Order: sequence, then structure tokens, then C-alpha cells
Amino acid sequence: MADRAGRRPIYAICYLIFNIANIGLTLQTNYTALLILRMVQSAGSSSTVALANGVVGDIITSAERGTYIAFASLAGIFGPMIAPVLGGVIAQYAGWHFLFWFQLIFSSAVVKRGLVVDKAKQEEIRERYRIGFPNPLATLRVVADLATAIILICTGVGIGCFYTISAGAATAFSTHYNFNPLQISLMFIPIGAGSILSAFTSGALIDWNYRRHAKRLGITIVKNQRQDLRNFPIETARLQVGFPMLFLAGAAVASYGWTVRAGAPLAAPIVVLFVAGFALTYTFQVLNVLLVDMWPGKAAVATSANNLVRCEIGAVFTAVIGPLTGRVREGWAYTILAAGLVGVAPVLVVAMRRGIRWREERREREEKKEGAREEKREREAEDRRTQEEGR
Repeated sequence: MADRAGRRPIYAICYLIFNIANIGLTLQTNYTALLILRMVQSAGSSSTVALANGVVGDIITSAERGTYIAFASLAGIFGPMIAPVLGGVIAQYAGWHFLFWFQLIFSSAVVKRGLVVDKAKQEEIRERYRIGFPNPLATLRVVADLATAIILICTGVGIGCFYTISAGAATAFSTHYNFNPLQISLMFIPIGAGSILSAFTSGALIDWNYRRHAKRLGITIVKNQRQDLRNFPIETARLQVGFPMLFLAGAAVASYGWTVRAGAPLAAPIVVLFVAGFALTYTFQVLNVLLVDMWPGKAAVATSANNLVRCEIGAVFTAVIGPLTGRVREGWAYTILAAGLVGVAPVLVVAMRRGIRWREERREREEKKEGAREEKREREAEDRRTQEEGR
């Protein structure tokens, strides 16, 4: 919808859904209703991630996209870091219902500040954009594309490792370090701090490697002008800076399991969590930027597909980590996850080598489909003219 109707109206719809769910959650004591409303709340909030990347794809060229997507992701990174700490304090002193009042108040302030359009702009928006019924098949078509599916699965495996660390932290630190809930929540700060540092550093390196490849190919980068990527090795330019962090992330995930299992001095898991947050987030940033590059003009749909796949894979990883830890303990459990993370590297190499060809084949397929649709529209128009003349 956002690619057709514009970003701001869909932002407004997302916040409306989010706030309606928050109002319902503040009044709930029934578990089933609470679960359903949390799902509705997530439907409203998670869509804003796709919209943010869509905005970046709209206004930022490939030469600067790494930096801006990294900054756009800061809020999503900062939220999971501060939420356990802030939520724990609010729940302890004001009750868990007030968590949703807080979200309602905060999001309403954001809506008023960022989404209200002046009257001069309203008419222009009405003329340029139309809101139609959303087509879920657009997202599924993105998922079905081979090159995109590789990126989505690799992103999902990485986010799955991130989620398993978060989901398993409560059990791990309460069992091996005898931490209380507040102390456990503070252990999210290192991984969040690493993620934030990654957001500030990854974008610059991603953009630098793009410029390096452009210079090597004799391509002049013009500021604020879109680059034709049909014959540009964008997969190589992006993934080259992601591979070192992919292997570092695998090492950090495995190390986290063994340090926690051994009950190592607290400094050890803190450092490992920081490195894991930095390396995993760095890898996400590279893959997210590449995904937007691969779908010019459809950044929101591509990011929606990313959300769909990574959340499903993340849910599977989160469901598996508990039984897996109980069976082989933390050391081997996280080593297995790390092996899966590093194991996606060969698939990414294939994407690097065949990326240009795959993108060209997809473009040709889309042009054929568009040509067939245009011919159909012309035939229908001709039939209507013939019928009118016959009358």
C-alpha cells in the first residue's frame, strides 16, 4: 500500500492500529484478549520498519543508502535495549497496565509531531496518491524471487540468533549467575550498545565500498541522482563488507554459550554480548541495504517481505532454543546456532557471483508481464470502442 498511496497515510493507519490496540490492552485482564490485542499491536508497529526503509529508498541514492538505513534502524535497535529496563521499572512501580498507557501517550505525541500535514500539502497528496485494497501477493512475489529469498533467509538466520540470545538470557543468567529480573534486564544493555555502535559505523563502510567499486568501474557518482544498477555488482559491493562481520558474529554467538555455561566472570559475557550485538547488527544492516538496492521503487514491499521471513525464522529459533539448551546445554546449543549462521556464507557467495544475471532475468520477466498486461488493456479498450460503435 505504501508504494502506491504514499508513506504518510500508511504511517497514520499503522499508528491508529497500534493505539487502538494499546487502549484495549490497558483495560484487559483476560489472557486470550491480551494475546490477540498484542498481535494487533504488533501488526501496527512492525509495519513502520518497512515504511522507514521505504522512505530511505525514496529519497536516498545507493551511494549514501548504507548510512541512512543504518540511522533509520537506530530506533528499532534502541527499543529492545531500553525496553526491558524501562518496562521492568514501570511494571514494578506502576503496574503492567501502565506500560500500554505509556506507549499510547508516547506514540500519540509522535503522530501529532510527524504526521499532521498542512492544508497546502493535502490537495497535492490527494492528487498524487490513491489508497487501494492491499495486495498481499506483492510481498509473496518478492519472497519467491530466488536472489531475494537467499538474502531473506540469511537475514532470518541472523535475527534468529539475536532473538535466541535475548530469549535465553533470563534462564541463563538466573541459573548460572543467580540474577534477579532487574539484573537480567541490565544484561541487555551490552548487546544494545554494540548494536547502536554498529549503526553508527556500518553505514559509512557500506557506502565507502560502493564508491570504491564505482571508481573501479569508471562510474561517476552524482549526488542526489539515482544510479542505474543493472550492470553494477551491487551484491559484491554490499556483501564484501558483511562477510567479516558474519564470521565474527558466529564466533560471538558460540562464545556466549560457552561463557555462560562455564559461569565465567561477568565481564566475559558482557564483552561477548557487546561483540555479538555489534556483529549481528552490522550483518543485518548490510543485508537490509542490499535488499532495498535489489528492489528499486519497491523498498517498502521488500522490507515487508524481510519482516515476514525473519519474524517466522526468529520465532522458530526462539521456540527451539529452550529445548535445545535443556538437551545439550548452552555451550553446544549456541555453537549449533553459530554454525548455522556461518553456514549461510557459501549461499551468499553464490548471490554475489550470479546477482547481476538474476536481476536481469527478473527485469525481463517483469517487462514481459507488463507488456502482456498492456496488450490486454488495449484489447479491452478496443472491444469497448467496438461495442459503443455498434450501438
